[in-house]
Amino acid sequence: MNFYWKVLLVVSFFTLPLFGTEQILSETPEKQEKPWGVSLVLNSVLGQGTFVSNEYAKNSLFAQNLSIAPSYKWEQISFNASLGISTEYTKSDTATENNQVFLSDLILGISSPLMDLKEYDASLSGSAKVSLPTSLMSQRQSLYFSASAGISASKNFGPVSLSYTLSGRKNFHQYQTPVLYEEDLRDFDTYYRADGNERLDSHVVSTGENLVSFGFTNGLNVGYAITDKLSASIGFSYSVAFVYQSYEKDEYTSENAKSGRSYKDLIIGTIDLTYQINSMFALSTGILTEQYPKTADTEGYRFPWYNFSTPADNYSMFYLDFSITF
Repeated sequence: MNFYWKVLLVVSFFTLPLFGTEQILSETPEKQEKPWGVSLVLNSVLGQGTFVSNEYAKNSLFAQNLSIAPSYKWEQISFNASLGISTEYTKSDTATENNQVFLSDLILGISSPLMDLKEYDASLSGSAKVSLPTSLMSQRQSLYFSASAGISASKNFGPVSLSYTLSGRKNFHQYQTPVLYEEDLRDFDTYYRADGNERLDSHVVSTGENLVSFGFTNGLNVGYAITDKLSASIGFSYSVAFVYQSYEKDEYTSENAKSGRSYKDLIIGTIDLTYQINSMFALSTGILTEQYPKTADTEGYRFPWYNFSTPADNYSMFYLDFSITF
């Protein structure tokens, strides 16, 4: 039995008895506020491609992620960290093995309120994060670390809450493209030019894709408190990321091509329903859609909160989260 399954069984042992015991949980007395805390979240996702009727286009996706996020508060400053493991039970489009378990990057963060406008029921806060390359993907991208900082503003209108976040991110890589090392070259049929750009070092070969150097994200979220325990929200964010390499026009460049630094943009739409069982346990469900702004033919724009264009791509995913906060 691998490590992931052992952790999952432990979490299941604690979580399964909770279903159908809402009244008992709701009567649990609230604990006194303490400076430290730990959150465990079991996230289950079902991809949109699972429901495609065409057997040749059908692309089933069912995956789970288990994450842990400790935190500590000193006066008005909060310190936090997060780390997770994930696996896909269906046939993966990216993993090299069935049910392969992946470790996420380790994220260390700090946040603090900047302004509290109680008379307007509004606030302003700032945050900073460092991401360390504990994931296989970041290691393949030769990432040293990533640094990000952001600012968030929120305002309440009775049961309605409105928040906006603007953040920036800078990545620090050893190479500007993902790489394969000498031990990888023995396991894959890899072709490269001995004296070309693909050969980055004596034991390192580039895979050719450009990596992201820096980027910016801004997001807007609207929430509504239906009851004291039940809340709904809808969110939208737009991200733009710039790669390392910049391309200038020459005699071989198409007249339709643009010069300069290449970039990638992405839109993320969320629709969420959360039930706070008590101060310790919560359930969330909804739809997460992460996709490119334009359709594949670049003739139209995609609907932010559901992928109507290419369902087999699993850009939209249905999720169910169970969280425990100590």
